[in-house]
Amino acid sequence: MRSPSPFSNSRGQSLIQVLVVVVIMSVISLGLAGIISDMMKAQSSLLEKVATVDATNSLTRAFLDPNICGAQLNQGGPTDLTVPNQSKSYAVIRMGILPTSPILVQQGQPLPGYPPGKMIVQSISLKKINVVSGTTFIGDLEIAITPATSLSPIKPFGIHNLEFTVALPLTAATIATCGSDPTPAGTLCGIQWYNGGWFTPLAECHGSVTAPGARMACPTGYGGGTPITDSAVIQSGGGNSQWTCFKL
Repeated sequence: MRSPSPFSNSRGQSLIQVLVVVVIMSVISLGLAGIISDMMKAQSSLLEKVATVDATNSLTRAFLDPNICGAQLNQGGPTDLTVPNQSKSYAVIRMGILPTSPILVQQGQPLPGYPPGKMIVQSISLKKINVVSGTTFIGDLEIAITPATSLSPIKPFGIHNLEFTVALPLTAATIATCGSDPTPAGTLCGIQWYNGGWFTPLAECHGSVTAPGARMACPTGYGGGTPITDSAVIQSGGGNSQWTCFKL
């Protein structure tokens, strides 16, 4: 009877060792692949958040110019600001006053630097519009990203507590410029009903009613109305009435 060769046992043990090493390396490789994948996702998610910060900074820099800020916020026509927490929506915000100025953000398009289908702007809106005093209002300019186009949920971002001045009447207000109303307190505002039309020394100063025979009131932000001539009642038939108010 022939005894087993010691070389055959050695070859068998070596094959088993190789198989064990292969299995261990495969497990390690799979684990490393998962870690690398998670790291790449985390990095991409961080870059998305950085993109929202960059967009906010670009908006803030552009809106430091009150003319740009006013022109962009006034898109879409007048708004009834007699209702608290009113809001306005926008299709695009540009970095200038012209319709051809470079685009900062646009609804339905990705944030700057992202390819189509990624970080798509879902909405641009001026929310929580409320009066501060007189014709000065405040609101939050918010940009929302379509959830399905980002790796992780992105909270709405933008400029909060944005202050702006509106032109009356508040029932159909237009945004004139950003910042507070520069008209000093105590400024007199003369209003005159003359031959069927208004004459006003200050653009933002006009009565709240225009129908002949109706009583005229001071505009929002002005008070202490005092008649100058005739009466506080608008005259019919081309007559004149004057009314004076002062800035609160």
